[in-house]
Amino acid sequence: MSFCGQCGESASAGAKFCRGCGAPLGGVESKSARPGSRSPSAPRSLPRSTSARAKPARTGEAPCLIVVAEGTNRELLNTIRQLRPRDEVVRVPARGGLRTIQKTLASRQRSGRRPAAVCLLGPVSSLPPVEVEDLTGMDESVLTDNPYGSSQPFDADNPATWLPEIPVGRIPTDDVGLASRLLAVQDDLCGSWDNSLAVSASVWRDASEGVLETCLASDVLLETSPEVDHDILEERTGSPQGRLYFNVHGSDMEPDWYGEGDWEQPVVLTPTTLTYDDNAILVSEACYGATQLFENESMSQVFLRNGGSCFIGSSIIAWGPPVAPIGQADIIAAESFRHLDAGATAAEALLRAKHAVLEYSTEEDEPTPPAVLNTVLSFTLLGPPWARVSSEGAPQGETVLGRARRQMNAAPGEDDSLLGQVRARIAERLPASLASALRRVPLDTSSLSDQFENTSEIEKVLGLEESTFQHAVSTTLDVQNKQLMFVAARHQHKNFSVFRGAVVEPSGRVAQVYHSK
Repeated sequence: MSFCGQCGESASAGAKFCRGCGAPLGGVESKSARPGSRSPSAPRSLPRSTSARAKPARTGEAPCLIVVAEGTNRELLNTIRQLRPRDEVVRVPARGGLRTIQKTLASRQRSGRRPAAVCLLGPVSSLPPVEVEDLTGMDESVLTDNPYGSSQPFDADNPATWLPEIPVGRIPTDDVGLASRLLAVQDDLCGSWDNSLAVSASVWRDASEGVLETCLASDVLLETSPEVDHDILEERTGSPQGRLYFNVHGSDMEPDWYGEGDWEQPVVLTPTTLTYDDNAILVSEACYGATQLFENESMSQVFLRNGGSCFIGSSIIAWGPPVAPIGQADIIAAESFRHLDAGATAAEALLRAKHAVLEYSTEEDEPTPPAVLNTVLSFTLLGPPWARVSSEGAPQGETVLGRARRQMNAAPGEDDSLLGQVRARIAERLPASLASALRRVPLDTSSLSDQFENTSEIEKVLGLEESTFQHAVSTTLDVQNKQLMFVAARHQHKNFSVFRGAVVEPSGRVAQVYHSK
């Protein structure tokens, strides 16, 4: 007779899951010991696996919609049914999967069976993010999971399709052991800043302090880089972190993150620098912080594999102001933590944060800048969308958060709450046809060379002192007979790129400046 390696329960021949604790049978992998030396980006550990069992759903909470690709192995499907028995599993084809999900959501909502969340379960190779045109001109496209939570296709001319109707999260693996652990997470996310790490590039210290103040964590020590780097953080391996916040540079070439200050850009974090508490939360403003497309394992993949359960980051360039007050990616970080601590699920917290970005980053009678639109499209939740911090003391009935959820999902004009009024104002000030209103062209080379050898013009537009920015493009926004121009440029460092953007009025006045992360 065989026995479960987790709880010791006897197991019948051929059984794949323990009848006592639900853990997969056949051996458990654990985190490996840390080698004495290695290259900064070298893989270090095996997946952390813990006992997974189904937990009772919250009273009155609707089931979720779990999306898997056709061909998903039977063992994983059985795991989903065992650990999330109330949820609906939808298998989608490799081609046309998004439309299948949107039709399913439309049908469920017509019949009054609106899911609590949509969970994409599987690697990006089987459930790819949706590609949307990048109106800043700095990325090939915007990669977003937002449309997977909508009943209608994404349409640049329809602001109602920019954000999902239903909160979305992604468990980016088909590994049964890792998927089992994440499927079983419920009210388990780290609820305290006691074991925390907050790191900012020195040049963004003010903005990062604003983020911590907004999410009521101003007493958390904010460390800056280059003062802190990978080697210093690596020495703290014996102190697992439960909450992590990073406002640093990311790269589209490799998964490492970088600090910046005093003309230095040291590696501040690699995927294997840190160890994590069970069910840790990590929110990153780094460019490409949540991408899954590196040749080696990404930061998020190693984080989830080593005990983390909630990773929020951007799939492409992340934008934000260089100094306080906070904006764009800063708001995503601050509001995600704030709503998690208010009782929201991870997916609800991110969606609320995206609403806040639109609320605080758009002005009356002004079009939404491309950097702002990219922010609400690109930030992604990697981890179970239903996960929360501890529910101890959670009030019953329709709480403030419950009202917020209802208002968040209402169409503009359906409620007279503050949020409803904000959403209506945002809809009113957007162009009737955004796609036809935008025209992206190279900057006028008669006044500015591609290499910006004439620095006076780029300093006028972007407020830059450097003369090495390249690949400049401008986007003209023509809304209600009013024109604005969004200008963006790229500077290539050794391991990552830095981007600058600005909204310029016809008079030449710079209305807003954006920096990439």
